[in-house]
Amino acid sequence: MRLSILGWISLSVAIAKKPNVLILIADDLGWNDISLHNSYLSTPNVDGLIQESLHLQSYYVNPICTPTRSVLMSGRYQIHTGLQHAVILGAQPNGLPLTDPVQPEIFKDCGYRTHMVGKWHLGFYDEKMVPENRGFESHYGYLIGAEGHYNHSQFMQGQNGVDFRDGGASTNSSWGQYSADLFAKRVEDLVEAHDVEESLYMYVGLQNVHYPLEAPQHYVDQFSWIKDRDRRVYAAMTKSMDDTVGRIINSFKNKGIWEDTIVYFTTDNGGSTLYGGNNWPLRGLKNTLWEGGIRGIGSIKIPGVSADKRDQLMHVVDMFPTLLDLTSCPNTRKVKFDGKSQAKMLVDNDESQSDSFLINIDPLRKNKGADNRTWHSDFDVRVQAGLRWQQWKLLTGAPSSDNYPTGHIYPPEWPQDGRKNSQSNFESSNLNVRLFDIDNDPLEDFEISNQHTEIVEKMLNMLSSYNSTAVPCRWPNPDPAGLPDQNGGFWKPWINTDHKLRFHNF
Repeated sequence: MRLSILGWISLSVAIAKKPNVLILIADDLGWNDISLHNSYLSTPNVDGLIQESLHLQSYYVNPICTPTRSVLMSGRYQIHTGLQHAVILGAQPNGLPLTDPVQPEIFKDCGYRTHMVGKWHLGFYDEKMVPENRGFESHYGYLIGAEGHYNHSQFMQGQNGVDFRDGGASTNSSWGQYSADLFAKRVEDLVEAHDVEESLYMYVGLQNVHYPLEAPQHYVDQFSWIKDRDRRVYAAMTKSMDDTVGRIINSFKNKGIWEDTIVYFTTDNGGSTLYGGNNWPLRGLKNTLWEGGIRGIGSIKIPGVSADKRDQLMHVVDMFPTLLDLTSCPNTRKVKFDGKSQAKMLVDNDESQSDSFLINIDPLRKNKGADNRTWHSDFDVRVQAGLRWQQWKLLTGAPSSDNYPTGHIYPPEWPQDGRKNSQSNFESSNLNVRLFDIDNDPLEDFEISNQHTEIVEKMLNMLSSYNSTAVPCRWPNPDPAGLPDQNGGFWKPWINTDHKLRFHNF
Protein backbone atom coordinates (compact mmCIF):
# COMPACT_ATOMS: atom_id res chain seq x y z
CA MET A 1 0.00 0.00 0.00
CA ARG A 2 1.24 3.47 -0.82
CA LEU A 3 -0.45 6.74 0.00
CA SER A 4 0.46 10.07 -1.52
CA ILE A 5 1.63 12.58 1.04
CA LEU A 6 -1.61 14.55 0.57
CA GLY A 7 -3.60 11.37 1.00
CA TRP A 8 -1.61 10.47 4.08
CA ILE A 9 -2.17 13.88 5.68
CA SER A 10 -5.88 13.81 4.83
CA LEU A 11 -6.23 10.34 6.32
CA SER A 12 -4.36 11.23 9.49
CA VAL A 13 -6.51 14.35 9.95
CA ALA A 14 -9.67 12.31 9.50
CA ILE A 15 -8.58 9.81 12.15
CA ALA A 16 -8.94 11.18 15.66
CA LYS A 17 -5.94 9.30 17.00
CA LYS A 18 -2.65 10.26 15.41
CA PRO A 19 0.07 7.66 14.71
CA ASN A 20 2.43 6.87 17.55
CA VAL A 21 6.05 7.97 17.21
CA LEU A 22 8.98 5.82 18.35
CA ILE A 23 12.51 7.22 18.06
CA LEU A 24 15.46 4.85 18.61
CA ILE A 25 18.98 6.31 18.76
CA ALA A 26 21.93 3.91 18.80
CA ASP A 27 24.99 5.50 20.42
CA ASP A 28 28.28 5.36 18.45
CA LEU A 29 27.07 2.56 16.17
CA GLY A 30 29.44 2.30 13.22
CA TRP A 31 28.53 1.85 9.56
CA ASN A 32 30.01 -1.66 9.60
CA ASP A 33 28.44 -2.65 12.92
CA ILE A 34 25.11 -4.12 11.79
CA SER A 35 24.79 -7.44 10.02
CA LEU A 36 23.14 -5.81 6.99
CA HIS A 37 26.60 -4.35 6.32
CA ASN A 38 28.75 -6.95 8.08
CA SER A 39 27.66 -10.59 8.22
CA TYR A 40 30.19 -11.36 10.97
CA LEU A 41 28.06 -9.48 13.51
CA SER A 42 24.51 -10.27 14.62
CA THR A 43 21.78 -7.63 14.62
CA PRO A 44 18.65 -9.44 13.36
CA ASN A 45 16.19 -7.08 15.06
CA VAL A 46 17.77 -3.90 13.71
CA ASP A 47 18.09 -5.54 10.29
CA GLY A 48 14.45 -6.61 10.41
CA LEU A 49 13.32 -3.13 11.40
CA ILE A 50 15.27 -1.54 8.55
CA GLN A 51 13.89 -4.08 6.08
CA GLU A 52 10.36 -3.29 7.28
CA SER A 53 10.99 0.43 6.86
CA LEU A 54 12.24 2.96 4.36
CA HIS A 55 16.00 2.42 4.44
CA LEU A 56 17.70 5.81 4.15
CA GLN A 57 20.69 5.26 1.85
CA SER A 58 22.04 8.83 1.72
CA TYR A 59 21.34 9.88 5.27
CA TYR A 60 23.64 12.02 7.41
CA VAL A 61 24.12 12.96 11.05
CA ASN A 62 26.75 15.01 12.88
CA PRO A 63 30.19 13.68 13.87
CA ILE A 64 29.51 13.68 17.63
CA CYS A 65 26.66 13.17 20.03
CA THR A 66 25.39 16.48 21.41
CA PRO A 67 25.18 18.23 18.01
CA THR A 68 23.18 15.38 16.45
CA ARG A 69 20.77 15.14 19.37
CA SER A 70 20.34 18.90 19.57
CA VAL A 71 19.64 19.13 15.83
CA LEU A 72 17.12 16.29 16.04
CA MET A 73 15.36 17.76 19.06
CA SER A 74 15.31 21.39 17.88
CA GLY A 75 15.31 21.20 14.08
CA ARG A 76 18.12 23.78 14.16
CA TYR A 77 21.74 23.49 13.08
CA GLN A 78 24.21 23.50 15.96
CA ILE A 79 25.66 26.82 14.70
CA HIS A 80 22.29 28.35 15.63
CA THR A 81 22.21 26.95 19.17
CA GLY A 82 25.86 27.53 20.16
CA LEU A 83 26.64 23.81 20.33
CA GLN A 84 29.01 23.63 17.37
CA HIS A 85 32.23 22.84 19.24
CA ALA A 86 31.99 19.67 21.32
CA VAL A 87 29.82 17.55 23.59
CA ILE A 88 28.49 18.89 26.89
CA LEU A 89 30.61 17.92 29.89
CA GLY A 90 29.64 17.33 33.50
CA ALA A 91 29.61 20.49 35.66
CA GLN A 92 29.66 22.58 32.49
CA PRO A 93 26.86 25.19 32.47
CA ASN A 94 25.89 24.49 28.89
CA GLY A 95 22.97 23.05 27.00
CA LEU A 96 20.39 23.38 24.27
CA PRO A 97 18.98 26.89 24.82
CA LEU A 98 15.62 27.10 26.54
CA THR A 99 14.58 29.52 23.82
CA ASP A 100 14.63 26.63 21.33
CA PRO A 101 11.43 24.55 21.47
CA VAL A 102 12.00 20.80 21.26
CA GLN A 103 10.07 17.89 19.77
CA PRO A 104 8.30 16.60 22.89
CA GLU A 105 6.91 20.06 23.66
CA ILE A 106 5.20 20.27 20.29
CA PHE A 107 4.02 16.66 20.35
CA LYS A 108 2.61 17.27 23.82
CA ASP A 109 0.79 20.31 22.41
CA CYS A 110 -0.57 17.95 19.76
CA GLY A 111 -2.11 15.66 22.37
CA TYR A 112 0.62 13.03 22.62
CA ARG A 113 1.76 11.29 25.79
CA THR A 114 5.52 11.85 25.84
CA HIS A 115 8.11 9.62 27.50
CA MET A 116 11.89 9.36 27.34
CA VAL A 117 14.17 6.47 28.25
CA GLY A 118 17.96 6.59 28.13
CA LYS A 119 20.51 9.24 27.23
CA TRP A 120 19.80 12.99 27.18
CA HIS A 121 23.12 14.89 26.75
CA LEU A 122 21.51 18.24 25.97
CA GLY A 123 22.35 20.01 29.22
CA PHE A 124 21.23 19.83 32.83
CA TYR A 125 22.94 22.64 34.72
CA ASP A 126 19.52 24.12 35.58
CA GLU A 127 16.49 22.02 36.55
CA LYS A 128 14.68 23.70 33.66
CA MET A 129 17.05 21.94 31.24
CA VAL A 130 16.18 18.33 32.14
CA PRO A 131 13.82 16.24 29.97
CA GLU A 132 10.86 16.41 32.38
CA ASN A 133 10.87 20.19 32.01
CA ARG A 134 11.27 20.15 28.24
CA GLY A 135 8.11 18.35 27.22
CA PHE A 136 8.59 14.81 28.50
CA GLU A 137 6.17 13.47 31.08
CA SER A 138 8.83 11.09 32.33
CA HIS A 139 12.52 10.37 31.94
CA TYR A 140 14.33 7.22 33.03
CA GLY A 141 18.02 7.32 32.20
CA TYR A 142 21.06 9.58 32.35
CA LEU A 143 22.04 13.15 31.55
CA ILE A 144 25.72 13.19 30.49
CA GLY A 145 27.23 11.55 27.42
CA ALA A 146 28.74 8.37 28.84
CA GLU A 147 28.89 6.31 32.01
CA GLY A 148 29.44 2.78 33.25
CA HIS A 149 26.83 0.36 31.96
CA TYR A 150 26.60 -1.29 35.39
CA ASN A 151 27.56 1.35 37.96
CA HIS A 152 25.96 4.26 36.04
CA SER A 153 28.83 6.49 37.11
CA GLN A 154 31.09 8.83 35.20
CA PHE A 155 34.58 10.04 36.12
CA MET A 156 35.02 13.60 34.89
CA GLN A 157 36.67 16.80 36.08
CA GLY A 158 38.65 14.70 38.56
CA GLN A 159 35.58 13.28 40.29
CA ASN A 160 33.37 10.22 40.04
CA GLY A 161 29.62 10.63 40.28
CA VAL A 162 26.43 8.69 39.66
CA ASP A 163 24.33 9.86 36.72
CA PHE A 164 20.92 8.22 36.74
CA ARG A 165 17.43 9.70 36.95
CA ASP A 166 13.98 8.31 37.63
CA GLY A 167 10.83 10.23 38.40
CA GLY A 168 12.59 13.58 38.15
CA ALA A 169 15.20 12.76 40.78
CA SER A 170 18.72 11.32 40.90
CA THR A 171 18.97 7.75 42.14
CA ASN A 172 21.49 4.97 42.67
CA SER A 173 18.87 2.23 42.97
CA SER A 174 19.86 0.66 39.65
CA TRP A 175 23.52 0.11 40.57
CA GLY A 176 24.88 -3.20 39.25
CA GLN A 177 22.19 -3.69 36.61
CA TYR A 178 23.06 -3.49 32.92
CA SER A 179 21.57 -0.37 31.36
CA ALA A 180 20.35 -2.05 28.16
CA ASP A 181 18.18 -4.38 30.24
CA LEU A 182 16.95 -1.54 32.45
CA PHE A 183 15.96 0.58 29.48
CA ALA A 184 14.20 -2.26 27.67
CA LYS A 185 12.20 -3.06 30.81
CA ARG A 186 11.17 0.56 31.35
CA VAL A 187 9.96 0.89 27.75
CA GLU A 188 8.02 -2.35 28.13
CA ASP A 189 6.37 -1.04 31.31
CA LEU A 190 5.50 2.32 29.76
CA VAL A 191 3.99 0.71 26.67
CA GLU A 192 2.03 -1.80 28.74
CA ALA A 193 0.56 1.00 30.87
CA HIS A 194 -0.25 3.21 27.88
CA ASP A 195 -3.87 3.95 26.98
CA VAL A 196 -4.17 2.89 23.34
CA GLU A 197 -6.84 5.54 22.77
CA GLU A 198 -4.09 8.16 23.10
CA SER A 199 -1.10 8.79 20.83
CA LEU A 200 2.34 7.93 22.19
CA TYR A 201 5.64 9.71 21.57
CA MET A 202 8.52 7.56 22.84
CA TYR A 203 12.16 8.68 22.62
CA VAL A 204 14.76 6.01 23.45
CA GLY A 205 18.41 7.03 23.70
CA LEU A 206 20.17 3.66 23.81
CA GLN A 207 23.45 3.57 25.74
CA ASN A 208 24.99 0.82 23.64
CA VAL A 209 27.44 0.75 21.99
CA HIS A 210 29.16 3.70 23.64
CA TYR A 211 32.38 3.30 25.61
CA PRO A 212 33.10 1.93 28.26
CA LEU A 213 33.23 -1.50 26.70
CA GLU A 214 31.06 -3.61 29.01
CA ALA A 215 28.62 -6.41 28.28
CA PRO A 216 27.12 -9.42 30.07
CA GLN A 217 29.42 -12.41 29.76
CA HIS A 218 26.89 -14.54 27.90
CA TYR A 219 27.00 -12.00 25.08
CA VAL A 220 30.80 -11.85 25.08
CA ASP A 221 30.96 -15.65 24.87
CA GLN A 222 29.02 -15.56 21.58
CA PHE A 223 31.99 -13.77 19.98
CA SER A 224 34.88 -15.67 21.55
CA TRP A 225 36.32 -16.23 18.07
CA ILE A 226 37.11 -12.51 17.68
CA LYS A 227 40.71 -12.16 18.84
CA ASP A 228 40.70 -8.39 19.30
CA ARG A 229 39.41 -7.86 22.84
CA ASP A 230 37.82 -4.45 22.23
CA ARG A 231 36.09 -5.63 19.09
CA ARG A 232 34.89 -8.80 20.84
CA VAL A 233 33.22 -6.87 23.67
CA TYR A 234 31.92 -4.28 21.22
CA ALA A 235 30.30 -7.04 19.15
CA ALA A 236 28.69 -8.33 22.34
CA MET A 237 27.37 -4.84 23.11
CA THR A 238 25.99 -4.62 19.58
CA LYS A 239 24.11 -7.89 20.08
CA SER A 240 22.77 -6.63 23.42
CA MET A 241 21.64 -3.40 21.77
CA ASP A 242 19.89 -5.42 19.09
CA ASP A 243 18.08 -7.53 21.69
CA THR A 244 16.92 -4.32 23.37
CA VAL A 245 15.52 -3.09 20.07
CA GLY A 246 13.78 -6.45 19.68
CA ARG A 247 12.18 -6.20 23.12
CA ILE A 248 10.96 -2.68 22.38
CA ILE A 249 9.47 -3.76 19.05
CA ASN A 250 7.73 -6.71 20.70
CA SER A 251 6.27 -4.47 23.41
CA PHE A 252 4.59 -2.36 20.73
CA LYS A 253 3.38 -5.46 18.91
CA ASN A 254 2.04 -7.08 22.08
CA LYS A 255 0.13 -3.88 22.85
CA GLY A 256 -1.39 -3.94 19.38
CA ILE A 257 0.00 -0.55 18.35
CA TRP A 258 2.95 -1.50 16.14
CA GLU A 259 1.09 -1.04 12.86
CA ASP A 260 0.02 2.45 13.92
CA THR A 261 3.52 3.59 14.87
CA ILE A 262 6.07 5.68 12.97
CA VAL A 263 9.48 4.23 13.89
CA TYR A 264 12.62 6.25 13.28
CA PHE A 265 15.94 4.47 13.87
CA THR A 266 19.21 6.38 13.70
CA THR A 267 22.80 6.49 14.82
CA ASP A 268 24.03 9.69 16.45
CA ASN A 269 27.43 9.61 14.69
CA GLY A 270 29.90 7.15 13.23
CA GLY A 271 31.56 4.38 15.18
CA SER A 272 34.65 5.04 17.27
CA THR A 273 37.41 2.76 16.00
CA LEU A 274 39.37 3.75 19.12
CA TYR A 275 36.84 1.77 21.19
CA GLY A 276 35.86 -1.23 19.08
CA GLY A 277 33.64 0.37 16.43
CA ASN A 278 34.13 0.09 12.69
CA ASN A 279 32.96 2.08 9.65
CA TRP A 280 34.48 0.03 6.82
CA PRO A 281 34.64 0.82 3.97
CA LEU A 282 33.98 4.47 4.81
CA ARG A 283 36.86 6.75 5.65
CA GLY A 284 37.34 7.98 9.20
CA LEU A 285 35.45 7.62 12.46
CA LYS A 286 33.41 9.41 15.09
CA ASN A 287 34.49 12.99 15.79
CA THR A 288 35.76 13.49 12.24
CA LEU A 289 34.15 15.10 9.20
CA TRP A 290 34.95 12.08 7.02
CA GLU A 291 32.06 9.92 5.82
CA GLY A 292 32.79 7.39 8.57
CA GLY A 293 31.99 10.09 11.10
CA ILE A 294 28.79 11.49 9.61
CA ARG A 295 27.11 8.98 7.32
CA GLY A 296 24.34 7.53 9.44
CA ILE A 297 22.51 4.25 9.59
CA GLY A 298 18.92 5.39 9.35
CA SER A 299 15.43 4.14 8.60
CA ILE A 300 11.85 5.21 9.11
CA LYS A 301 8.76 3.01 9.19
CA ILE A 302 5.61 4.87 8.17
CA PRO A 303 2.18 3.21 8.50
CA GLY A 304 0.68 2.64 5.08
CA VAL A 305 3.98 3.03 3.22
CA SER A 306 5.62 -0.12 1.87
CA ALA A 307 9.17 -1.02 2.85
CA ASP A 308 11.68 0.27 0.33
CA LYS A 309 14.91 2.23 -0.02
CA ARG A 310 15.37 5.95 -0.38
CA ASP A 311 18.56 7.16 -2.08
CA GLN A 312 17.71 10.86 -1.85
CA LEU A 313 19.83 13.16 0.28
CA MET A 314 18.56 13.62 3.83
CA HIS A 315 20.03 15.01 7.05
CA VAL A 316 18.96 14.64 10.66
CA VAL A 317 18.02 18.35 10.64
CA ASP A 318 15.10 17.40 8.38
CA MET A 319 13.54 14.94 10.80
CA PHE A 320 11.65 17.31 13.12
CA PRO A 321 9.58 19.02 10.39
CA THR A 322 9.19 15.66 8.65
CA LEU A 323 7.65 14.06 11.75
CA LEU A 324 5.28 16.99 12.17
CA ASP A 325 4.05 16.56 8.61
CA LEU A 326 3.70 12.78 8.97
CA THR A 327 1.59 13.24 12.11
CA SER A 328 -0.26 16.36 10.92
CA CYS A 329 0.86 18.16 14.06
CA PRO A 330 1.09 21.95 13.73
CA ASN A 331 4.25 23.88 14.54
CA THR A 332 2.69 25.34 17.68
CA ARG A 333 5.95 26.86 18.96
CA LYS A 334 6.81 28.59 15.66
CA VAL A 335 10.15 26.80 15.30
CA LYS A 336 12.34 28.34 12.59
CA PHE A 337 13.44 25.06 11.08
CA ASP A 338 16.81 24.84 9.34
CA GLY A 339 15.76 21.56 7.75
CA LYS A 340 13.01 20.73 5.29
CA SER A 341 10.15 18.30 5.65
CA GLN A 342 11.01 15.18 3.66
CA ALA A 343 7.56 13.64 4.10
CA LYS A 344 6.76 13.85 0.39
CA MET A 345 10.11 12.33 -0.53
CA LEU A 346 9.57 9.49 1.93
CA VAL A 347 5.93 8.74 1.17
CA ASP A 348 5.90 9.38 -2.60
CA ASN A 349 9.58 8.66 -3.39
CA ASP A 350 9.75 12.22 -4.70
CA GLU A 351 12.87 14.38 -4.94
CA SER A 352 14.62 15.46 -1.78
CA GLN A 353 13.44 18.86 -0.60
CA SER A 354 17.04 19.94 -0.06
CA ASP A 355 20.16 19.55 -2.17
CA SER A 356 22.57 20.62 0.57
CA PHE A 357 23.23 20.51 4.29
CA LEU A 358 25.72 22.00 6.69
CA ILE A 359 28.05 19.56 8.42
CA ASN A 360 29.45 22.09 10.88
CA ILE A 361 31.44 25.29 11.39
CA ASP A 362 33.62 25.20 14.51
CA PRO A 363 35.52 28.48 14.97
CA LEU A 364 37.41 27.08 17.98
CA ARG A 365 39.23 24.57 15.78
CA LYS A 366 41.69 25.99 13.27
CA ASN A 367 44.17 24.03 11.21
CA LYS A 368 47.88 24.67 11.76
CA GLY A 369 48.69 23.58 8.22
CA ALA A 370 50.16 25.89 5.62
CA ASP A 371 47.94 25.86 2.54
CA ASN A 372 49.07 28.75 0.33
CA ARG A 373 46.22 28.56 -2.16
CA THR A 374 43.90 31.56 -2.36
CA TRP A 375 40.17 31.57 -3.01
CA HIS A 376 37.62 34.20 -3.97
CA SER A 377 35.76 33.97 -0.69
CA ASP A 378 35.90 35.64 2.71
CA PHE A 379 35.45 32.35 4.59
CA ASP A 380 38.43 31.50 6.83
CA VAL A 381 39.52 28.15 5.40
CA ARG A 382 41.60 27.38 8.49
CA VAL A 383 38.36 26.84 10.43
CA GLN A 384 37.14 23.27 10.69
CA ALA A 385 33.95 23.21 8.62
CA GLY A 386 32.07 21.01 6.20
CA LEU A 387 29.28 21.33 3.67
CA ARG A 388 27.48 18.96 1.31
CA TRP A 389 25.94 20.36 -1.88
CA GLN A 390 24.54 17.99 -4.50
CA GLN A 391 27.25 15.36 -5.01
CA TRP A 392 30.00 17.61 -3.69
CA LYS A 393 31.47 17.59 -0.20
CA LEU A 394 33.71 20.44 0.90
CA LEU A 395 35.90 20.30 4.01
CA THR A 396 37.98 23.15 5.40
CA GLY A 397 40.57 23.18 8.15
CA ALA A 398 41.49 19.83 9.71
CA PRO A 399 38.76 17.18 9.24
CA SER A 400 39.95 15.30 12.33
CA SER A 401 42.27 15.50 15.31
CA ASP A 402 45.99 15.01 14.77
CA ASN A 403 46.07 11.64 16.52
CA TYR A 404 43.09 10.15 14.65
CA PRO A 405 43.52 7.71 11.75
CA THR A 406 42.39 9.32 8.51
CA GLY A 407 41.91 6.32 6.26
CA HIS A 408 39.77 3.18 5.94
CA ILE A 409 40.12 0.90 8.96
CA TYR A 410 39.77 -2.81 8.22
CA PRO A 411 37.40 -4.78 10.50
CA PRO A 412 39.44 -6.74 13.09
CA GLU A 413 37.12 -9.78 12.88
CA TRP A 414 37.45 -10.22 9.11
CA PRO A 415 39.96 -12.68 7.65
CA GLN A 416 43.41 -11.13 7.55
CA ASP A 417 44.12 -11.96 3.93
CA GLY A 418 46.88 -9.47 3.43
CA ARG A 419 44.61 -6.45 3.46
CA LYS A 420 45.88 -3.66 5.66
CA ASN A 421 44.34 -0.58 7.17
CA SER A 422 44.78 2.55 5.11
CA GLN A 423 45.53 5.04 7.85
CA SER A 424 47.86 7.42 6.05
CA ASN A 425 46.66 10.65 4.51
CA PHE A 426 45.43 10.41 0.95
CA GLU A 427 46.31 14.07 0.53
CA SER A 428 48.63 16.42 2.34
CA SER A 429 47.60 17.18 5.92
CA ASN A 430 48.60 20.78 5.20
CA LEU A 431 45.56 21.31 3.00
CA ASN A 432 42.97 23.72 4.31
CA VAL A 433 40.49 22.96 1.54
CA ARG A 434 39.39 19.52 0.37
CA LEU A 435 36.73 18.63 -2.18
CA PHE A 436 35.22 15.20 -2.90
CA ASP A 437 32.61 13.94 -5.35
CA ILE A 438 30.67 11.65 -2.99
CA ASP A 439 28.39 10.21 -5.67
CA ASN A 440 31.37 8.89 -7.62
CA ASP A 441 33.86 8.62 -4.75
CA PRO A 442 31.94 7.67 -1.58
CA LEU A 443 35.14 6.47 0.07
CA GLU A 444 36.82 9.87 -0.30
CA ASP A 445 39.89 8.46 -2.00
CA PHE A 446 40.38 11.32 -4.45
CA GLU A 447 40.76 14.94 -3.34
CA ILE A 448 39.84 17.17 -6.32
CA SER A 449 39.75 20.79 -5.13
CA ASN A 450 42.34 21.91 -7.69
CA GLN A 451 40.30 20.44 -10.53
CA HIS A 452 37.04 22.17 -9.55
CA THR A 453 37.94 25.59 -8.22
CA GLU A 454 34.59 27.08 -9.24
CA ILE A 455 32.76 24.49 -7.12
CA VAL A 456 35.09 25.15 -4.20
CA GLU A 457 34.48 28.89 -4.32
CA LYS A 458 30.71 28.49 -4.61
CA MET A 459 30.68 26.23 -1.56
CA LEU A 460 33.03 28.49 0.40
CA ASN A 461 30.56 31.30 -0.20
CA MET A 462 27.76 29.04 1.00
CA LEU A 463 29.76 28.41 4.19
CA SER A 464 30.29 32.13 4.56
CA SER A 465 26.55 32.68 4.29
CA TYR A 466 25.88 30.06 6.97
CA ASN A 467 28.58 31.57 9.16
CA SER A 468 26.95 34.99 8.99
CA THR A 469 23.93 33.51 10.79
CA ALA A 470 25.89 31.60 13.45
CA VAL A 471 25.59 32.45 17.14
CA PRO A 472 28.75 32.51 19.29
CA CYS A 473 30.14 29.11 20.13
CA ARG A 474 29.69 28.33 23.82
CA TRP A 475 32.36 26.38 25.67
CA PRO A 476 32.16 27.53 29.31
CA ASN A 477 34.56 26.35 31.99
CA PRO A 478 33.24 23.72 34.42
CA ASP A 479 31.53 25.15 37.48
CA PRO A 480 32.91 23.66 40.75
CA ALA A 481 29.40 23.89 42.20
CA GLY A 482 28.31 21.26 39.68
CA LEU A 483 30.79 18.58 40.80
CA PRO A 484 29.49 15.44 42.53
CA ASP A 485 31.11 16.28 45.87
CA GLN A 486 28.82 19.31 45.98
CA ASN A 487 25.72 17.35 44.96
CA GLY A 488 25.55 14.24 47.12
CA GLY A 489 27.73 12.16 44.80
CA PHE A 490 25.55 12.76 41.74
CA TRP A 491 25.85 14.55 38.44
CA LYS A 492 22.65 16.59 38.63
CA PRO A 493 21.26 20.12 38.16
CA TRP A 494 22.98 22.60 40.46
CA ILE A 495 22.01 26.12 39.37
CA ASN A 496 18.67 27.70 40.18
CA THR A 497 16.86 30.00 37.79
CA ASP A 498 18.12 33.12 39.55
CA HIS A 499 21.78 32.23 39.00
CA LYS A 500 23.76 34.79 37.04
CA LEU A 501 24.68 32.26 34.31
CA ARG A 502 22.07 32.97 31.67
CA PHE A 503 24.05 31.74 28.69
CA HIS A 504 21.00 31.06 26.55
CA ASN A 505 20.22 34.76 26.16
CA PHE A 506 22.61 35.63 23.35
